[in-house]
Amino acid sequence: MRIKIQILPKNNTLILPLHYRYGMEAFFYNIFSQELSNKLHEVGFLYEKRHFKLFVFSNVSPRGRIEDKKLVFHDYINIYFSSPVKNILIDEINNLIMKREFILFHQPVVVGAVQNIKDPVFSPEMTIKTLSPIVVYSTFKDARDMSKTYYYSPHERGFSRLIEKNAKKKYKLLYNKDSEGKLYITPLRFSKSKNEVVTYIKNTIIKGYTGVYRLSGDVELIKTTYHAGLGSKNPSGFGMWGEYELL
Repeated sequence: MRIKIQILPKNNTLILPLHYRYGMEAFFYNIFSQELSNKLHEVGFLYEKRHFKLFVFSNVSPRGRIEDKKLVFHDYINIYFSSPVKNILIDEINNLIMKREFILFHQPVVVGAVQNIKDPVFSPEMTIKTLSPIVVYSTFKDARDMSKTYYYSPHERGFSRLIEKNAKKKYKLLYNKDSEGKLYITPLRFSKSKNEVVTYIKNTIIKGYTGVYRLSGDVELIKTTYHAGLGSKNPSGFGMWGEYELL
């Protein structure tokens, strides 16, 4: 399930930092009921030692005007929110409609509209575009036993392999069974200089990639990534995609 949320500044102008994802994640947690917010934040959905939240959100649109290293909006912003877990979407929608007014980066805002987005027709091969950057990474210990993080770019073999592995974990959490399917992602319109996005979250560098891709393989895995996000760090606003038609 996916919704589109229109947010209007109550004082005519909304200012967001360039690296707004951490604040937007907090915004969504504050919309949830207290019980659900606590559950997702503290536990989520446990797969072995990893905690999944099973929701994802998009970049804000329109992009806004950059002033003094901040994004300035005078009318409204739109943002997409998605989850494969029905209770998460219902909780989010109910609170958006009932409360209407919220605080976003210390500024009062009003929810103008909440729109349900119809699913695309899922098929074994789809052309997609990113609605927020895809993050794929591995962690390891260096020679000094220090933890290091390596972010994969879409042209590296590990990118597609880890996308599949991550999608299968989400599938297992959702359906309580293993997926025997395959999942592949191939860049179609991509250049590292144009599509690499570096974001700071709590002083940590996160590297992700936008662009147009071919997603192919098991339909149920593809559907899972549509609702839960591709790759890692989905609840921080990474890995949302939409269908794209090549011109």
